[in-house]
Amino acid sequence: MIDPGEYQSRSYEELSEEFKRLYPTVVRAFELIPLMYNRLTLVDNFVHKAAVAKIYYDHKHLRGFSERNIRRHLPLDNEVIPRRVRPFWPKNSSTGTSNRKQLSNSEHLYVCVQIENQILRFVIAVLKYKVELLEAELGANNAV
Repeated sequence: MIDPGEYQSRSYEELSEEFKRLYPTVVRAFELIPLMYNRLTLVDNFVHKAAVAKIYYDHKHLRGFSERNIRRHLPLDNEVIPRRVRPFWPKNSSTGTSNRKQLSNSEHLYVCVQIENQILRFVIAVLKYKVELLEAELGANNAV
């Protein structure tokens, strides 16, 4: 465990030397995450969720290790990784914007109401058809 007051008993030079000694090991540990992920998904045919879960559960006992560590170090060239579609940020970005017209609140409400009306008309038409079928079936049963 880390002693929060350790900085008082050790010199900066001592702390810096320890950091320089340990840092390459830490970097290599994070380089292994994409290698493990590629092995599981591309060679062993794990799906994304199962691969992430296996890596996490095999290493969760390590202090500071989390699923976020895995997500942050996933390989960029692996097709198995589900890609999140991100909106442009900020919305007024000069790198590109959507060509779709932004609707005002009242326009949006109007479009939603129109869609709901179409759905209701469809449901009513289906129900009328079912009523006709039931009436025909009842008429056939009464005739017998």
